[in-house]
Amino acid sequence: MKEQKKKLLTKSILSLGGVGFIPFAPGTLGSLLSVALLCFFKDFSQLQLTVLCIIIFALSVPLINFYEKNWKEHDPGWIVIDELVGQWLCFAFVPEWNALNLAASFILFRFFDILKPAPIKQIDKKLKGGLGVMFDDVVAGIFAGVILLLLKKFIFPA
Repeated sequence: MKEQKKKLLTKSILSLGGVGFIPFAPGTLGSLLSVALLCFFKDFSQLQLTVLCIIIFALSVPLINFYEKNWKEHDPGWIVIDELVGQWLCFAFVPEWNALNLAASFILFRFFDILKPAPIKQIDKKLKGGLGVMFDDVVAGIFAGVILLLLKKFIFPA
């Protein structure tokens, strides 16, 4: 019974409370939830939000490794905590609280996460375990964040 509780707790954390188990578009739904959860951190600076992402990343990698080792399942689609980290990292580039920035960060992150242009695709293929699950989304978040920053600076300046 103790083993079952560990598995349930691990799945709850990695699936963002079960969102990853919704049968359609779990990554997109995980990203949407991540945008909504950003509201709890709206007073955080870029640095604070980035540090929070690093902490979640650092805790998630061994948790994913633990899950994969104990239950022999690699990178199941229901793991969406990687979307949270990538989505938040993207937003950390331009953390001005308005609907346009939130929507743009969501769209740009999903674009890079789904299409996985180089080097994101190589990272996704070469890195294994928790690091592989998490790191391609980190890079997608950084790519999306840089594009968001450039759009804000040169195309849509305040």
